[in-house]
Amino acid sequence: MALHDPLQWEQVDFHRKVLHIRQGIVKGQVTLLKTAGSRRDVEMLPHVEEAFQRHVEATQGKGQYVFSNRDGGPLHRDNMRNRIWNPALVRAGLRHRNPYQTRHTFASLMLDQHEDPAWVARMLGHTTLRMLYERYGKFIRNRKRHDGERFTRALSEAMARQDRDNHP
Repeated sequence: MALHDPLQWEQVDFHRKVLHIRQGIVKGQVTLLKTAGSRRDVEMLPHVEEAFQRHVEATQGKGQYVFSNRDGGPLHRDNMRNRIWNPALVRAGLRHRNPYQTRHTFASLMLDQHEDPAWVARMLGHTTLRMLYERYGKFIRNRKRHDGERFTRALSEAMARQDRDNHP
């Protein structure tokens, strides 16, 4: 979910623990998303669900948009960037980066932790794994073992079981 998606409370499903991503903002106007893959359900990881629950409590669930401006409309991207994002980067001592890069951070961290690439692709709204492998392939490699090691171990264990079963 990009930071400029006009997420509405009705799109937050606490029961199923998903966010229904169905619209975006183009030039300040709420629009439908441009591709079928962009319209998706994003699973709320436990810490995200907890943050959303705290946000509901803090806002008392008032208003149509989860992240709204003072008038109750969707939070404008430039306003969020200038008043929240950039000052947060300065306070954290981080170099400037576009909020969209949080999407890349999510993908690379998930893949580095060996999450299923198909799941990561779905969370990002990709309809195939191609884009994920092209952009994030370097994070998919398992740095803790040599590729093929799990298969080799499983094959050896299966052969040992078969040998035990055939020669009791």
